[in-house]
Amino acid sequence: MAIFNLPMHLFLSWPLDKDLINHVTHGMVIKSLATQQLSPFEVRRWQQELNSPNEQIRQLAIDEIGLMLKRFSLSGWEPILVNKTSRTHKNSVSRHAQFYVSQMLGFIAENYDQALTIQRCG
Repeated sequence: MAIFNLPMHLFLSWPLDKDLINHVTHGMVIKSLATQQLSPFEVRRWQQELNSPNEQIRQLAIDEIGLMLKRFSLSGWEPILVNKTSRTHKNSVSRHAQFYVSQMLGFIAENYDQALTIQRCG
């Protein structure tokens, strides 16, 4: 098992299953249906490489994490603790509001490296 803290724009920019993205962005925990998707060795290596002074090594680790999540997405997964009330429901945040937040995060992920102008938003 591994827990990854990723920048939202990076996670949303990867070509992953939309349901998987939706579950993760709504705070659910998911698990792979396939065994041996990830080894402790890989997780330790990525942790070390993400702290490397070499930008290319850091980017390589990020790319490998993205590919691992793509494999995870394609090989099957399921949410766990689906019967538990989510934190957003307890805080009375409507699904309608969650949808708009999801749209905003998607826009940010697709355009984070471009200047925001009034013409683009209008």
